[in-house]
Amino acid sequence: MKKLKKLVIGNWKMNPSSLAEAKKIAGDVKRGIRNIKKTQVVLCPPFVYLHPLSGGSILLGGQNVFYEEMGSYTGEVSVGQLSQCKTSFVIIGHSERRAMGETEDQINRKVRAVTHEGMTAVVCVGEKVHDQHGDYLEIVKKQIQDALRDVSKKLLDHVVVAYEPVWAIGASSAMPAEDVHEMALFIKKV
Repeated sequence: MKKLKKLVIGNWKMNPSSLAEAKKIAGDVKRGIRNIKKTQVVLCPPFVYLHPLSGGSILLGGQNVFYEEMGSYTGEVSVGQLSQCKTSFVIIGHSERRAMGETEDQINRKVRAVTHEGMTAVVCVGEKVHDQHGDYLEIVKKQIQDALRDVSKKLLDHVVVAYEPVWAIGASSAMPAEDVHEMALFIKKV
């Protein structure tokens, strides 16, 4: 089994407010990671900044994608369009997108579109409630299974599962390390 590199993905959400600021942040990150070994760093700025930031040594990722290649889909971005911006990663199923109504079927279609293009799908999974009975494990399991339905084994090299416990976002304390370790093992098993 090959040793995997560490992966650090920065989701910029809807920030910053200008291209000049985006270029400055990207430059700062580039300088800051110069001596970091065995770690891939991916920046996921807003779509409008992808093309201007492409072409450098930093890997870029899209914050979302649509599963259709072309058509009347106002405001959507296709896999092909992201590919033209030298994007190699795409965040799919982020909790904020799920909260806006993104379905498991849509997430699956996006994963299949991204992996078929040869880009890496960063599939976000996570529970809203971390109950004492372990029901949250079934929620995460179902999210993974639904997202990867009909994705061939050879394309799984183009999938990263990112665990984002929704209940912990904005919490006053971090999730205990033992729980993080348990979830990592569980996700690998699934």
